[in-house]
Amino acid sequence: MSLGRSKKNTQSSKTPLDAQKVSLVKEQERLKAEIQRNQKLIEEAPRLAEEARQKKRLQSIQAMSRVGSRGESPLAIRDPRQKLRADPSPARPLRRERSKEKYVFLFLCAALLACLYYLYFHFMASI
Repeated sequence: MSLGRSKKNTQSSKTPLDAQKVSLVKEQERLKAEIQRNQKLIEEAPRLAEEARQKKRLQSIQAMSRVGSRGESPLAIRDPRQKLRADPSPARPLRRERSKEKYVFLFLCAALLACLYYLYFHFMASI
């Protein structure tokens, strides 16, 4: 009779409630591990943010301290036509810039002639 009872006890330990209890214990352990992992992440977040800020600051300082091949300021606006050129010689002025310079020169010559005309006739009228 004792054999029959032991069989009954082993079968009764594998009931659906016991299986659910085991699955709940496993789920609880998994959730505890996830909570611990999240707590660790929360504790490390400020340190990681500070490291990232320091790294970004260091990179910006290094970028600002670089000097070009001809010694120009790193913050100076570079000519977009120069970026693919191998030699560091300055580029020719654009045609538009050259024609603008011609018009400015002609305007200044005309203004000088107007001033000379005014002064000549102003002083000749007083004599």
